[in-house]
Amino acid sequence: MAKRQAVPTTFFLNETHELAPAEKRGGGRLAQYVGISWAAKGTHIHQSLRSVSTKVAQSKDPLKDDRYFVLALPVPEVEKRSKDKKRAPHGTYKEPTEFGGDHGRVFDRLGLDLLQVTDDGKAVVHAETEKFAQLLHRTESLDSLGQREQARWATIDSFETIPLDLRVDASWLQQVSTDEPTDMVIELQPVLSRADADRVLRAIADLLLQRHGEKLTGTGTDFSGRHWFRGKATRHSIRNIAKDFYSVQAIHSPLFSIAAAKKSGRTHPLPIRHTAAPPPADPSTLPCVAVIDMGIPSDHVRLRAFRRGQFYAQDVPMNRLSIQSTPIRSPIIIKTRV
Repeated sequence: MAKRQAVPTTFFLNETHELAPAEKRGGGRLAQYVGISWAAKGTHIHQSLRSVSTKVAQSKDPLKDDRYFVLALPVPEVEKRSKDKKRAPHGTYKEPTEFGGDHGRVFDRLGLDLLQVTDDGKAVVHAETEKFAQLLHRTESLDSLGQREQARWATIDSFETIPLDLRVDASWLQQVSTDEPTDMVIELQPVLSRADADRVLRAIADLLLQRHGEKLTGTGTDFSGRHWFRGKATRHSIRNIAKDFYSVQAIHSPLFSIAAAKKSGRTHPLPIRHTAAPPPADPSTLPCVAVIDMGIPSDHVRLRAFRRGQFYAQDVPMNRLSIQSTPIRSPIIIKTRV
């Protein structure tokens, strides 16, 4: 009986080496979600992305045409079909959504950068303009895409702009004076390049120059490469920066170190204690050192007292201690003297 030959199949991969969104064959087993209307879900997510795009376009962020920093809202839980009788006695089970766990991988599959997971389970993500446009196009026809593409959106409910309270502490902002500029630190999003940070720096500096006494006083980067600015601003300006500049990750008061603070008052220098130099060590009490290539002459001024006898091999020439035949590199064996 002749063996049946396998029929070759061609799969077309995209720029991220993945199958096309509408492809339904190959790629391994996918999770089977229950009770999701993909048409309604796609419309809901698409409308939220449209709303985010409109709000970002109206902001004063100089990077609004290049990058999007948005907040992804999760669904409380998803229902999956399973053949495991222990996990799913009735054929399905419910799984809570956790963007800080395995569910956070969906952002990488969607081409998004996961920057932060909030205490209430929401995710701050980043996307470039081209990728954001692709997400708008995909969600518009999510019901007609393949199961693989639909599975990536199962745990996401919608998107919205990052709220003010996620970038500035409300209790600290209430303590900031409305008239006198207060010291502050502005931390930018971690994915920004030096050129991006310079554009944000100039925009914020121009904003602060509109009020007397407000200015930027310093810039820097932390150990992870994230850029930060230091300056003085009133409550009104801090609120405007946190509201309109989505490239800003956080605004807070400067962090002071008690250990770095200077002591007030006069300090008296401690008296210098002169200690006597220790006596030279007796060579006979030191560990034995054997120079196996006889690189130390017997009349050496400094090292002759440290020699411990000699051993001559039979093939060593008689002029072994001459300057011409003395090796420059001497392998040394150190052992404890007994």
